Amino acid sequence: MTRCCSVPVWVLSNGHATSAPAEKKVLANGETKEFKSVDIDTLNIAGREIHKVRAGIVPDGAGMLLGLPILAQLSSKVSFDFTNAKLTFL
Repeated sequence: MTRCCSVPVWVLSNGHATSAPAEKKVLANGETKEFKSVDIDTLNIAGREIHKVRAGIVPDGAGMLLGLPILAQLSSKVSFDFTNAKLTFL
């Protein structure tokens, strides 16, 4: 699949998400920032599916933020490899 634009723009323009109110999120470094948000109908990651997911849009609009509670719904065990920027569901 080829995408023409950023993930948030693509999911919104193709009817997979709707705009949601901006929300304050606490980042990994403890800093709190306000982000635009979208409500995603269905999220499928690594063959696991959850519905009605709220995601924050990163400031440059290129990607989305999922909170740890959402990741925990996908798998009870998650491994973070910060050196290689890799997230693995166990």
